[in-house]
Amino acid sequence: GTDMGVFVKAISMTDWQPFYNFLPRTPVSELMINNTAGRIIACTYGRGNFYADLYSTCPASLSIVGNLDGDKFYEASSTITSTAVASQGAGNKLALKSGGYVQLNPGFEVKNNSEFIGYINPCNTGGVPFTSKSMEEVTSTERLYVPAQHGVRFAFAKITEVNSDKSSANIEIIREGDFSARITDKAGNVIEILFTSKHFALGKAQISWNKAALQKGQYYVQLFMGEQLVHFQEFDL
Repeated sequence: GTDMGVFVKAISMTDWQPFYNFLPRTPVSELMINNTAGRIIACTYGRGNFYADLYSTCPASLSIVGNLDGDKFYEASSTITSTAVASQGAGNKLALKSGGYVQLNPGFEVKNNSEFIGYINPCNTGGVPFTSKSMEEVTSTERLYVPAQHGVRFAFAKITEVNSDKSSANIEIIREGDFSARITDKAGNVIEILFTSKHFALGKAQISWNKAALQKGQYYVQLFMGEQLVHFQEFDL
């Protein structure tokens, strides 16, 4: 989601392409996945919400071969076998998800600095979790999306307002539990961990941060439950 709408790039494509399909050219502030309804939802600035059906083609079985570079994700409803080689290099990630099993045959290799995960889950249930990371390590580019749970846009909590002095925000807790919060810049660098695993009861609360540590620029205040980003809000100084 960008200031000019939604863009898409499939594995076979060499560059990002606009996905207009009745979506106006307007800033998209959030993209959410509603697995129950089978939709991806684009939340726009002042033009309402638009949705499209999730891509649903899922073969019964796949055989993954060859040399793989960059981020690659494959899923099958029953089985995946592979003799592929995940090339060396930081940022290369290979994910294989199957409803039955993932079988790595002789020849399969993950080279230095690459990441691999085999994951057992039904098709069309979202992506796969890579290495468990701390609040300091998870970047906004990896997790900057809010999944809709059971058709509810804000199932756990939401940031209702970043206050005018830009040093605090009002939040609403929809489901009682332990939450974490942080501030990042637009590149995903963590500026401040506000709190981790702090228990909140249902209702309204306020969170705050050290405004003096922020220079002029664009920032995100992000609210987590566990490792799931439940809401975020952009603000500028």
